[in-house]
Amino acid sequence: MLSSGTPSPPQPPLTFPSNPASITAAADAECLRAEQVIASLLHEGPDAARVDTTTFDTLVLPLLQLENQFQMVSNVAVVRAMVGTGNAEPGDVNKAARTAAGTLSGFLEGLKSSKDGEKLGALVEGVYQRELSKREHGTDSSLDDESWKALRAERHRASCRRGADAGAAQRVAEVEYKLGEIAAAFQDNLRTAEDCLWLTGDELDGVPAATIDGMEKDEAAGEGGNGKFKIRMTGHQPRSLLSQLTSSDARRKVYLGMRNVVSHTVQATPP
Repeated sequence: MLSSGTPSPPQPPLTFPSNPASITAAADAECLRAEQVIASLLHEGPDAARVDTTTFDTLVLPLLQLENQFQMVSNVAVVRAMVGTGNAEPGDVNKAARTAAGTLSGFLEGLKSSKDGEKLGALVEGVYQRELSKREHGTDSSLDDESWKALRAERHRASCRRGADAGAAQRVAEVEYKLGEIAAAFQDNLRTAEDCLWLTGDELDGVPAATIDGMEKDEAAGEGGNGKFKIRMTGHQPRSLLSQLTSSDARRKVYLGMRNVVSHTVQATPP
């Protein structure tokens, strides 16, 4: 039992929706929340859209918190796409998670590339210029080094978006969305890949006996002969074997087998 003096975790653990409907609902809810946060930063209050009054705490900090929450929801969708399972058919779960991950991947960037995003960039620029002036003139700043770094990064991203015309900005958002779809499909293909490698007992020298006993064996190996043992090229096992095998030839086979799975999986993703 934990001591009563043990502090609680700073936040609850992540939860992973186990059916397609809840996965889709979580992604849609996060997109709606992002729209609401951006709208509130621009439109709430008489001075909310004034470049000369917006501060780090009223603008940049909420943006960073939004991105952090958005990333957590996106990570949950990506992990769910990789592991699947649940009450529904795994394929349905994976498909919903893959779609959700792709939607989340491009949504926030697309939102910041819109007309509201341009207004947001102007406000970020105002906050940056005031903070820069304070630092150049030796005036006390309310920002610590970490916040200053975050402000410069947000300003850089906003400047890049502002430097592109509307067509280019829209194209960037589309590419971001497509990349999210491809990345999720890649992870799904990698998880379901059935590529394997067969090594003899001699080639497995250095691998713990308990690990070898748990491997699938061909008939010769099962009879105590010179048969081979099956190694799946996905999951953690190949990486573990690379640090255990004493034979350089065996390590080469495992390494190339892992690389070939990646090459095969890339080809299996949608264009």
